[in-house]
Amino acid sequence: MKHLFALLATARIANVPSVISNVMFGALLIGSQWQQQIHMAFTAAIAACLLYVAGNFFNDWHDAAWDRENRPERGIPSGLFPRNTYLFTALAFTAISLFLGFSAGILLGASLTLIVLLVIIYTIIHKKSAYGIWVMGACRAMLYAVGIFSVHRDSASITQLLPQAWALREISPFFVVIVTPMVGMLCYIAGISLLAKQESKSQHAEVSLFLPRLLVFLPIVTHGLLFACLLGSKISVLHVLFHALVVFGGWTYWAVMKERTIGQRVSRLLMGIPLIDGIRISSALTLTMMDHSVISGSFLIILTIPLLAFLLAGILQKVAPAS
Repeated sequence: MKHLFALLATARIANVPSVISNVMFGALLIGSQWQQQIHMAFTAAIAACLLYVAGNFFNDWHDAAWDRENRPERGIPSGLFPRNTYLFTALAFTAISLFLGFSAGILLGASLTLIVLLVIIYTIIHKKSAYGIWVMGACRAMLYAVGIFSVHRDSASITQLLPQAWALREISPFFVVIVTPMVGMLCYIAGISLLAKQESKSQHAEVSLFLPRLLVFLPIVTHGLLFACLLGSKISVLHVLFHALVVFGGWTYWAVMKERTIGQRVSRLLMGIPLIDGIRISSALTLTMMDHSVISGSFLIILTIPLLAFLLAGILQKVAPAS
């Protein structure tokens, strides 16, 4: 049982559901092709989960010396597993992930490859440089690209698939639909990473929490801008989106503003990642209902993923730590 717990802790199993949610968010970002390519979106989600787990094993392999001093309960310093076992596991999962990605398309494989490079950079610099938090955020943000390229595998120009009507016409559609949510997710994860770095100096945490708190609330702005542009003049829909934003904003406020340990704050923020994706999916459901469109079974599956990922993350955090 100790071996299983150590493996689940190394894999950060509690965060895997949010990886699936992020990829599905990306698949839903542009157009409606995902409804015909939902099987490819799930394939991409599997590849992303394998890559996420591989990154965690690689990170623990690289940080074994540091963990012996600071996290002796982990799999390698506790003596449960040889160090090279983690490296071989990371390499095997990475190879399978890239095989699945490139089998589905060059763009999907390339986006997974970029994540691999970011993971390597993060693992090397995160103990040495403050820029590591942004690299970690970029790894997560790229999951949106994985979702996009799972359903638009041979697209010459993604912008041709974007909606033609915009509330803010002076802003590039490509920037609003793709870059803006990626920036929001990057900042959210960077905020969590910055917050986690405060754990070793928790006696000064209240002095140092302004920037991480600011970063984790930014998806309200980035994702709110995205959906305001997508919805155009359909102001009534914004009322529903407002409630979706309140769900994410309310959870985030409860997670970071209340008095609790840094570790508890980090765990709750990691659990809340799918709630960011839920903002977009709530808008998709609202538009479908307003247009009196038939809701397909695959659409219902997509709609439930953020909520299920959120609940499952909470359950899995009781099994193994999320960070």
